[in-house]
Amino acid sequence: MKHPIRAVLTALLASILLALPVLAAETGDGTDPDSQSDPPSVEVSIALSQDSAVLEPDGTLELTAAVTPEDAELSWTTGNASVVRISAETGKTITVSPIGAGKTIVTAQIDEEHTASCEVTVSGVALSDTTVSLTTAQEQVLTMTRYGKAEEADSWSWAPVDPALVAVEPREDGSALLTARDPGTTLVTCTCGDYTASCQVTVILAARVSLSDSVIASLRKGSSTRLRTASVIPVVDPKYITWTVRDTGVVELSANTGESVVVTGIGPGTTTVQAQVGTGDPAVCQVTVSGITLSPTNLEMDTNTASMLTLSVFGEAENVTGTSWQWSSSNTGVALVRRAETSEREAVVQAVANGSAVITCTGGGFSASCQVTVATNEDTTVFASLKNGALSFADLLPDLREMCKKLTGEDLRSITSLSVRTDLGILYDGYVSEGGHPPVL
Repeated sequence: MKHPIRAVLTALLASILLALPVLAAETGDGTDPDSQSDPPSVEVSIALSQDSAVLEPDGTLELTAAVTPEDAELSWTTGNASVVRISAETGKTITVSPIGAGKTIVTAQIDEEHTASCEVTVSGVALSDTTVSLTTAQEQVLTMTRYGKAEEADSWSWAPVDPALVAVEPREDGSALLTARDPGTTLVTCTCGDYTASCQVTVILAARVSLSDSVIASLRKGSSTRLRTASVIPVVDPKYITWTVRDTGVVELSANTGESVVVTGIGPGTTTVQAQVGTGDPAVCQVTVSGITLSPTNLEMDTNTASMLTLSVFGEAENVTGTSWQWSSSNTGVALVRRAETSEREAVVQAVANGSAVITCTGGGFSASCQVTVATNEDTTVFASLKNGALSFADLLPDLREMCKKLTGEDLRSITSLSVRTDLGILYDGYVSEGGHPPVL
């Protein structure tokens, strides 16, 4: 038979052990992770003092944001900076100031999920363009949009400050047709009740010109002809037509009436005369004055040198054959001239002695000249004096060697020819080295 006291103690101990897990869960001692509670949530909200407003051009609007929590950071933006300006980008209160007629949204934001907006309308009139550039007679339509209290106006009007520059035609839909007239800058203003808006209009002078002649092929020196415009599109005042010539040495312009100009031949050559209106496409006429020219027109030469002259022919002079051109020198003691073997329109000028001469080419009733000046170049000339009326080669040789070294950097090896100015003396032929060759030095 079991002992009764032991049995009671065993039962009591078993009851206590079975109750321990329940006691641990109830006391929340951390043994059960599911027993932990979430931290309390923080409410976030934002609201503006008003969600819409209409401003007059000289008015302002104060917007205040009520936020939860109170220490939440705010940022402010405007959807159109050309309509309103905000006084700050942070803070709970800002001032909204009008810039121009229109509508925009002013937004306050805590984060991407918490924003509040106010639609702001600035009363007035807005135009489709505030600046316009037109060429003469060009057209463009301006439209206007009314905002706020301007929508209550019963009528509107359009007017240019200077109607001489641009014509304005109002339309039933509220728009206006602009037509450019004279060059300049003016304002076109739209008025709607107490509100106005302006557009700056610049008229640029431009038109397409055509001429009565595109080529004048055979104008003579001293003769004249009148060149006229055939059309100007669009039509402009003739005072805006400008005439210019590319080469004033060929023709000159006079008696300009705008619609026409007198062209007078000055010298042989080919040039262009053009008529233009502002920045429009110019009309060009090619003008040729008959005659001939020599190139170059001035020659400076050293003694015993040669230069080439080139003959250019224009207009009727082109009909003269090459062999008909005659070349001459006004002073053969200074310069000689002969037709070149390579071309009928070229000539070779040979400098003979110091002085001046005029080389002239004539043919078919036309003539042209070149002024030639011959001067000894002392840097390339050897000077020597006669001894007892004679000059020996031995006296020249040292100076010849020195000159060769100076000009070429090389020693003198041979002499192929010698010449003496005819105004100083005569060089007699006959000196040769052994074997009949030029002397070898």
